[in-house]
Amino acid sequence: VATSYWNDNPLKLAPGEYNPYDSRGDIHAMFGEYDSSRVWYLKAIGFRRDFFSAMKLGFDAIVHRSYKEAEQYFQMSGFQLPVIEIHRGQLKAAQKKLTDIPSGQMFFQGQPFVVLEHTHVAYEAAEYPEMLRLAKELSVQLKKNPQDKIYGRDYLAWAWVKNGNPTQAHKILDEIQKDLDAKLPHLQVVLDY
Repeated sequence: VATSYWNDNPLKLAPGEYNPYDSRGDIHAMFGEYDSSRVWYLKAIGFRRDFFSAMKLGFDAIVHRSYKEAEQYFQMSGFQLPVIEIHRGQLKAAQKKLTDIPSGQMFFQGQPFVVLEHTHVAYEAAEYPEMLRLAKELSVQLKKNPQDKIYGRDYLAWAWVKNGNPTQAHKILDEIQKDLDAKLPHLQVVLDY
């Protein structure tokens, strides 16, 4: 199926570049053809080992519970989030690793993924006051993007519920509802969830 959405022009134009191989892998992954996506990601890292393809191969390895392989791919790509520890249920180790990430590396492609993942881990560890603190921090960081209409307030509402304050959570959800444009259904889905 995926090959019907791909033509070989990028590969013909730039056979020595990594990006066309990575893009072809992405297309296969979008159609659930993970064995094929893996082949193309491997071809991409043959050209450039520190490219996102290595990170994608790391996630693929986690799904197959090949943790040593996943760790190698994550190290290759520079990806530092403790997804292996989280997948294994080693929440204390994940929290320590998240805490130890330098502040200059808290963002990935402009998004505060470290705080986001730390919020998830605090939830899984049932450390709800810490979850609330992190959700507040996440919201402050996401609010810096003027295009983000929700800016982490969904996480904040969730944290308030887990901390025994559903009234505050409903107040936040009502604020989100007022801020959402009815013409943006993908944002409404977040609120409805």
